[in-house]
Amino acid sequence: MTNKFWLAALLGIVFHLVYGFAIFGGLLASYIETVFEGIGRTEPVMWPYVVRSAVIALVMAYMYPKGYKGGTPLAEGFRFGLLIAILFAVAGSLDFYATFPISGSVMFTMFLPEFIGTTLTGMVIAAVYGKIE
Repeated sequence: MTNKFWLAALLGIVFHLVYGFAIFGGLLASYIETVFEGIGRTEPVMWPYVVRSAVIALVMAYMYPKGYKGGTPLAEGFRFGLLIAILFAVAGSLDFYATFPISGSVMFTMFLPEFIGTTLTGMVIAAVYGKIE
C-alpha cells in the first residue's frame, strides 16, 4: 500500500464523516428525529458510523486505481464515486425502506444525500491520487 493510498483513505474517511455529520446530524437531524420517532434508538450510537465511513473510504481508496481509465482526476473520481454510490446508496435505501415503516419520499430523502456524499468521496480520493501512470 502506497502513501497515496493511505492519504486518499484518510481524507476519504474524514470527508465522508464530516459530510455525513453535517447532513444527517445537522441539516436533516430534526427531520430524521420526527420521521423515525418511536422506531429508532433513543440515544444515538456513533461508532458504527465511524467504522462504516472508514470501511467505505478504505475500500474505495483501494479500488480506485484498479478501475482508473486515464481521464482527469475530476472525471475519473466522479465516474468511480457514482458507481460506488449506485451500489451502496441504492441498495442501502431499499434495505432501509424494507426494514422501517417509511414512505418512498422519506426513503428518497435519506438516499439522495448518501448518493451525493459517496460520489463526492470518490472525487476526493481521485484528487489525492491524481493522474495514475
